[in-house]
Amino acid sequence: MSMLKFESFKGINNQARGTELTPADLGTATNVDVSNAGRLQRRQGYTVQNACCHANLFEAPGYLLATDAQHALVAIWPDGQRATVHPGMGAGRIWYARLPDGRVAFSNGLQCGITDGRTGGEWGARKPESVGVAVAAQGSLAPGKYRWAVTHVRRADGLESGGVTSDVQEVAHGGLALMGLPEREGFDTQVYLTQPGGEQFFLVGRAAGGQLRITAPAGLGAARTLDLDAPPAGILLAEWNGRALLAEGSMLLASLPTMPEQFDLTRDYRQFGAAITLVQPVGNGIFVGTTEALHFLAGETWDSLRMSTPMTGPVALGSGVAVDGRFVRIGDGNAEGECMLALVDGVITAGLPSGQAVPLSEGRYRTEAQEVSAAFRLQGRMPQYMVQVLR
Repeated sequence: MSMLKFESFKGINNQARGTELTPADLGTATNVDVSNAGRLQRRQGYTVQNACCHANLFEAPGYLLATDAQHALVAIWPDGQRATVHPGMGAGRIWYARLPDGRVAFSNGLQCGITDGRTGGEWGARKPESVGVAVAAQGSLAPGKYRWAVTHVRRADGLESGGVTSDVQEVAHGGLALMGLPEREGFDTQVYLTQPGGEQFFLVGRAAGGQLRITAPAGLGAARTLDLDAPPAGILLAEWNGRALLAEGSMLLASLPTMPEQFDLTRDYRQFGAAITLVQPVGNGIFVGTTEALHFLAGETWDSLRMSTPMTGPVALGSGVAVDGRFVRIGDGNAEGECMLALVDGVITAGLPSGQAVPLSEGRYRTEAQEVSAAFRLQGRMPQYMVQVLR
């Protein structure tokens, strides 16, 4: 039986006609690996560990996250133990990010959460839905116009939500009795009050049974989280310099530094001219891809980021992956530092820490994929950029 041999395999070339391929080219290659020396070898098989259908796999610290056949998000540990993180995430794609404290945030664009692999919960703390009502009561408040504010405080870790504020309440004399204050399981309801005619809110206490009587001036410390929000259910989650990042439409949002569950949606955002399809931090900044171009935000702090556009053309949704520069060939040498790989205008492209974008497969390989699931791995000593086309 004859065998096809390659003296020096150069790679896949789907841009040339079949009659134009050299003896070192292939139009396609199925179930083979390519060594660093350019040799082809049959791809290894696999072992079935669980016959149940799983999707949305993510390698978390010490465990695996996946959705099962009932679309529940589960954590699977090496010893076979399974923990249900979320009972129903739907059949759509889930985006993940490892956070600095070791937990993993997840979102499908409609609902989001956070997990340590044992339990799952809400990512951030939602603002209360109402402020209740006030009636006159006995007390020693100075006459004047007051407003109060309400937040929720998570009992498990003390995380405080953003707040909602009341209309102006006139106090002629005495105090205020607040009723119908919002309650949530697992949370305390915290109440703040202004000084008469003032704008700043100060803590007056925690409600019990949806009620709180305010009989004396506030003085237990100023409110700090009233203008903050829990993260919206975005896509393309990432972590950068202690901040959680996510995309919502054409907007890139960032959490507060070292506070991945608290967002200032009025301040910490960047607006782009088209829908965001890639968020990939590298050594000196953040690559942000859209349906129109690949941008780079250079800098070490959110307020100092400077934007450039190293490459135009649509960036395939989900194609960005982090990669060590030692495995990225640029000319006659290798790149250095934290880099990324992505599909930009159909071409496999390297993003360098400097913000430069280098097309790696231009003239040889191109794809029309609009959305993919991508990963980078070392198979033996062979670096592999793996892409599954979704549409």
